[in-house]
Amino acid sequence: MPMCGIAAILEKSDHRSVQKPWLKAMQYRLRHRGPDGAGWHVEPGVGLAMTRLAIVGGTLGQQPIWNERHTLALVCNGEIYNYQGLRTHLEGQGHQFSTDSDVEVLVHLYEQYGEAGLARVRGIYAFVLWDRVARKAWVVRDGVGVKPLYYAETEQELVVASEVRSLLKHPGIGLEWSAQDLQVYHALRFVPGHGTVLKDVRKLPPGYSLTLQGGLVTLTRLDVARMFSWRQQTVGGDRRLLLRQLLFQGVKRQLAPGVQSGVLLSGGLDSTLLLALQTHYQGVAPDTYTVSFVQPWNRPSRLEYDERAEAAQVAARYGSQHVTARFTAEEVWQHLPHIIADLDEPIADPTAIPLWLVARLAGRQGCRVIYSGEGLDELFGGYDVYRQVKWHRWLQRLPAQSRLRLAAILRHLQWPGAGVLSRSVQPVWEWYQGVGGAFLTEEMKRLWADTSPVQLANVFSVQSLFRSLLGETSKQSRLGQMMQLDISAWLPENTLMKSDKLSMAHGVELRVPFLDEDLVSFALSAKDSERLHGRLGKWLVRQAVADMLPGDVLTRRKAGFTVPLSAWLFGEWHERVRDILLHHSALARELYNHQELEFWLNVPYGQRRRAARLLWVLLTLEWWTASVISEKSRGDASWGTRSTKIETVSAARWNLPIDPPGI
Repeated sequence: MPMCGIAAILEKSDHRSVQKPWLKAMQYRLRHRGPDGAGWHVEPGVGLAMTRLAIVGGTLGQQPIWNERHTLALVCNGEIYNYQGLRTHLEGQGHQFSTDSDVEVLVHLYEQYGEAGLARVRGIYAFVLWDRVARKAWVVRDGVGVKPLYYAETEQELVVASEVRSLLKHPGIGLEWSAQDLQVYHALRFVPGHGTVLKDVRKLPPGYSLTLQGGLVTLTRLDVARMFSWRQQTVGGDRRLLLRQLLFQGVKRQLAPGVQSGVLLSGGLDSTLLLALQTHYQGVAPDTYTVSFVQPWNRPSRLEYDERAEAAQVAARYGSQHVTARFTAEEVWQHLPHIIADLDEPIADPTAIPLWLVARLAGRQGCRVIYSGEGLDELFGGYDVYRQVKWHRWLQRLPAQSRLRLAAILRHLQWPGAGVLSRSVQPVWEWYQGVGGAFLTEEMKRLWADTSPVQLANVFSVQSLFRSLLGETSKQSRLGQMMQLDISAWLPENTLMKSDKLSMAHGVELRVPFLDEDLVSFALSAKDSERLHGRLGKWLVRQAVADMLPGDVLTRRKAGFTVPLSAWLFGEWHERVRDILLHHSALARELYNHQELEFWLNVPYGQRRRAARLLWVLLTLEWWTASVISEKSRGDASWGTRSTKIETVSAARWNLPIDPPGI
């Protein structure tokens, strides 16, 4: 089970030699993902590298892994759940295995069946496979998108890596903005699909592959992406019983026996269920970890930022060794530059703060694997934002023109309700920005400075991206469409990307058992009534496990590791945030309208929750940009001379983490 970082330089010409120092620098930048070992291979036309976090076995997973004839080589970050059955089958076909690594089956499956062999695989993976005979490189990311993979295409090469920071060690990859994706980031707080905020750096979407052969690079949607095709059929039988079996199966498949592991525990439904199932299989409860925050000085009476009591009750019920840590606003502030740098690309989700802190806590306790209940909210409608569809259903009893006229009256009177009335008439893709929605279109128009890359470029509307993401689901219910946008965008490129990067930053692997492929496939066949029931989401999940969990956990509203972001941004951190965003050397001075920044920094109390979300988008981009400039400037001084390129920012000013000298 090799969890690691991978990198590759793939030449478009077979006769061109890979620059070994570039590959080694890329590999070295991934060392936090694999502190237990490293491997690499270079030959004309190809260079493969990896760093390894040893979950099972000493050198059994050393990569690259080869087939018997040394004609196929593989570097892979992932885990194949059904590898034992596949291995038995392949050995029956005459294949000889040289390691005990689960991912070796990928090499022999390709040798036996070609690319079609991937359809037999159940697991999570991001890999590069080199076929010496065909002179072909095949780059693949799993259908759920649990493991990240980035790439950049230069005139002479295809460059691939598990992280953006690794790609940027290649001198041919620059720091020019992608104006289109910069706009998307401000709308969603992250960038879904193929893009990143950097023009040269692309993401391989879940369930896609890249092929380099004969100097041509081809992007292909694989059959494994079918799991994200919205299911029309109804799964028969007792659906509660079937879901229960799939929940058990997902947890069992991802157990790591013999390895110190733990569960991230908030005391809510998802993490409690995960703890209960792990305890069932292991006979003893795993360790559990919780972080919380000291009450902000301007919110002394509010308790939503501290779930220690709920988590402790759950931990005591199952008998786990429970480890907690509590942080002040000042302690969090000191960690922020490191947290945002470790995100690797700008993802303005404040839950990154507790996730980074709890991964560090677990890692310092000796944990190699931590488990999270991520996925059930996206798959079964757990987010509060989905409840608005109940209002839409009621309002749609009225004629559309009547709703629009009433919305206009309410807007003129400045009374609440105009928004929900208007949205009940519009298609989902015109108004829904997903769980992570940030700046609205009109707000962005006011935000951009006249000379910003977005203002200078003729970019498409964010709504056109949403419409393309909906695809075949556009005829589903409103709830179905909203959830599909979040499953295809928010889940892989925010939730899973953030989870992978921040856990691996501490040499810890984070696993998500509730995103097992069979469970995902089942969830996409669910009816709206199985997702939402009154004010409770994940209704079918609650029914399926009702006899396993305490009643107060089953009826508790979603919480998670809550973050007092607005209290910090308009309290303890306010003057420092203002100084950063309005400083003369800030990126914000190039991108944003100064008056609009002043507006959001000084909103009345009633608007601060939303303002905090928007300011976090700006602050995350500011700090992230400074971090990549800090890294890139140590190896490449050929950027920063045009208006669409990122200008130099003083990294030292923001107390940024410094990467050790390259190789």
